[in-house]
Amino acid sequence: MGSNLNSTIKQRLGLNIAHYRQRNGWSLAHLAEIAQISTFFILYIERGSRGASLETIELLTHALKIDVADLFVIPSENETS
Repeated sequence: MGSNLNSTIKQRLGLNIAHYRQRNGWSLAHLAEIAQISTFFILYIERGSRGASLETIELLTHALKIDVADLFVIPSENETS
């Protein structure tokens, strides 16, 4: 059960990062440059195949100009914003 919950959180995080990145009209490379994170690492996070440390989450939320909580809401709640 813990593994499934962890996977769900990673997927939610990834979907929300992709949502806010695309809402801004940014490429992976552009977000990576602003956040100073590898493009490939952001891609892995967006796909839900990798988790992110608190430091990485802080860099991403700062770059995207969103609150940390925004990355963990259920994706359907933010698809229309």
